[in-house]
Amino acid sequence: MEQLLAHFAGDYLLQSRWMAEEKLKSWTPAVTHGAVYTLPFLFITTDLRALAVISITHVFIDHFRLAKVLMWARDRLAPASHWTDWDVYRTGYGGKPEYVYFWLMIITDNIMHILINYFAIANWG
Repeated sequence: MEQLLAHFAGDYLLQSRWMAEEKLKSWTPAVTHGAVYTLPFLFITTDLRALAVISITHVFIDHFRLAKVLMWARDRLAPASHWTDWDVYRTGYGGKPEYVYFWLMIITDNIMHILINYFAIANWG
């Protein structure tokens, strides 16, 4: 439970509008967000390895929007006739309403972060 609270605090309560809007375009807001995101995890662990994994992976997942990449790769498990071009993942979700794509990406992103955080703390925290 503590890890979920730390994740939500770091990713939503402590993320400024500047970080949210600019982290895809520039490393400075992405790294700033990664550092600020990690602060609540200090209440759970002080192990530098766990904190480094949590922070660095968060920066890369957010800066490169790796949730989109995972969604694209996951959909490759279907037969080739059901594959969707990468451009659809860049701009929407294949004719579905925009909010469906948006929430699928947010959920995928959160699960990626939560799993990585869990394993980092379980191994070193």
